Amino acid sequence: MTAWPRALSAEQRAQRYARVAELTAAGWTAPAIAKEMGTTVRTVVRARAATGCRVRPPLPQLTDDQIARAKALLEDGASYYDVAETVGCGISTLRARCPGYSWTLRQAGQHRAAIRHAAKAGVVL
Repeated sequence: MTAWPRALSAEQRAQRYARVAELTAAGWTAPAIAKEMGTTVRTVVRARAATGCRVRPPLPQLTDDQIARAKALLEDGASYYDVAETVGCGISTLRARCPGYSWTLRQAGQHRAAIRHAAKAGVVL
């Protein structure tokens, strides 16, 4: 039977959290950090939450030309889907790099209502 580990002092906990934050910033995964430090994955997750370090993959790199072309297409009214296909990137990448070019929920609702109204009137779009 193993004994419970003794509680860490505030200084030891701060050192552990700083090391977790450092390894996270270097791109390490939670299981790799846990193995390196001899702790559990859950402890690593807690340390990340306590220090506020976030695990986000870096955004894919788009060239300035790609971003300019994407913004021009979006300003002309093209959808994120169409622009992503044209530029050669994912939709989520495009939304992260060029936010604010989509319809609001109100605009989408108005568009749907106009389509329904036209269909009832027999207008072919």
